[in-house]
Amino acid sequence: MISLLAKGIVIGRTDVTLLTHTQDVCKASTSLFGSAISSTRLGGKWLQFFRVDSEVDSKKFHWVLQAACLLHDIGKAIDHEVEGTHAIIGADFLKRYGVNEKVINCVAGHHHEVEQKYVEAYIVEAADAISGARPGARRESVEAYIKRVKTLEDIANSQQGVEQSYALQAGREIRILVRPEVIDDLAALELAKNVARQIEESMQYPGQIKVHVIRETRAIDYAK
Repeated sequence: MISLLAKGIVIGRTDVTLLTHTQDVCKASTSLFGSAISSTRLGGKWLQFFRVDSEVDSKKFHWVLQAACLLHDIGKAIDHEVEGTHAIIGADFLKRYGVNEKVINCVAGHHHEVEQKYVEAYIVEAADAISGARPGARRESVEAYIKRVKTLEDIANSQQGVEQSYALQAGREIRILVRPEVIDDLAALELAKNVARQIEESMQYPGQIKVHVIRETRAIDYAK
């Protein structure tokens, strides 16, 4: 699993890097409810509030919390191969390997895609938000998104007969408008295949990208 997290660096998939963000989330959760405060008066009150009364429960609580924080974005190292959101992909992956149910719920629910059943899930969500709100945390993500959209449109616009192209759905779809006098129906099918092939060869991206070629013919006349 750690190797999957490290894989995020290689494929360039994170806010800063997948590992850095994961470390931030673990630190944030520890600062909020982790072992750094469990022995203090404040920490004890919080743990009692969350019905973590015994020392055994406290250790289990912290174990689940830290495991969930470590693994909450593991789907980001997989979603370039599997269709779906990184939270659901990560949860399904952990489920296949028999990971603790609470950890799975934390991973699946940290973006509210499934119901959060456990207190730990809310803490992981809060820690993830704290990490994301850190100054500069989203800058590289935005820059990567803009670069991805531009690359998609450049690939489409470089094809012969293309009039305009638009990247949609956060870069998960490219819509291409072609000139009907240049591109016929068969050429439109071939264009979609060529663009898809070029995207596969030159880009790295999660899931799949839909290539949508639109060829429109209009007949206009006037009644006088």
